[in-house]
Amino acid sequence: MFQNPATANALEAMTDFVAFEKLCCDLLAVYGGYKGIVPQGVGRVDGGKDAILSRRDPADVTAVREKLVFHFSLRRDYQRKLWEDLRKTFERALPLDIVVFLTSREVTPSTREKLQNDVKAEFGWTLEIYDQQWLRVPLDGEFQRLRKQYLGIDYDQHVFHDLASLLDVPERHPNREDLSHGAYYRNEGLHDRVHMLLDTRRHCLISGKPGHGKSALAKAVGWELLSRASHNAVTRVRL
Repeated sequence: MFQNPATANALEAMTDFVAFEKLCCDLLAVYGGYKGIVPQGVGRVDGGKDAILSRRDPADVTAVREKLVFHFSLRRDYQRKLWEDLRKTFERALPLDIVVFLTSREVTPSTREKLQNDVKAEFGWTLEIYDQQWLRVPLDGEFQRLRKQYLGIDYDQHVFHDLASLLDVPERHPNREDLSHGAYYRNEGLHDRVHMLLDTRRHCLISGKPGHGKSALAKAVGWELLSRASHNAVTRVRL
């Protein structure tokens, strides 16, 4: 996957914590699998937590299975910031099972493991850490609109995704299961038009405003083409 060096540089230089909080919440919700995350007083006193999430039991939606607290950091001394946040959370006796920490800095695997073990030993909490590299992957990929919105970096000219792999990610809808079970609304006229252009001209440009379904349409059409024949030449989709 193409890595835009400007993304890492922008994350390193970022100083607007309010924007960083919003960026983290957006990515966690649409890419990280934390759907339902609730920001807590963005840019204001947050009471020991930047965001929260309650995961409910699928068998009983009234029962909370796990409680998560999120902390975000732009500081170079992110480890010190993490412990400050953890102690603040502990002092406020916030009920939780998992702490999720996002930092704009890189975290080595050995540092990650040590922090997780230390937090477990001292507080009994599970610690999940996401660093600059985790942030960079979606921002340089299918979420370049968020990169442009929060970091001011324009869209890359050539961004391709392996369609088969993209369809297998459960958190990104529509995925293979959605399309296989009819959980995606198919606009017959629009789909037929795209297929006609692909059949006659071998390419089709889909344009529109953010959130209007361009990526979903491209994935659905690609899935239909792949379903017709395993040897179909269309195996990559540009988003």
